[in-house]
Amino acid sequence: MLQKLLACLCFGLVITLTAQVLPVGTVDGTVKDPSSALLAGAKVTLKNIETGQSRDATTHDIGYFVFPLIQPGRYEVAVEKTGFKKGTQELLVETGRRSTADFSLELGQIPESVQVSAQAALLET
Repeated sequence: MLQKLLACLCFGLVITLTAQVLPVGTVDGTVKDPSSALLAGAKVTLKNIETGQSRDATTHDIGYFVFPLIQPGRYEVAVEKTGFKKGTQELLVETGRRSTADFSLELGQIPESVQVSAQAALLET
């Protein structure tokens, strides 16, 4: 009798624990160039609009990024890579859901500077 009670209690506990959902969501996506090639090494910033807190990630070899365990709320996702224009999106993260932010970055100008220096010859009078 005690074994049956213990088995029922354990079974009920397992069912209760698996029914619990963490109050978080996930943000993921891909970053591509204008020709739809995946961009590795792009910096991705996820910023909570209400609190101002942010997290950074870098795209993997296949141009994919992921932010797990994100508190629900409104977020801005920004992507930067040298030689491309910055991309931004706003999205809503909900409990137990995956929010996707895919980017296709436009080509940008690479800033360059030229520094010229010379010395004037000394004059003898």
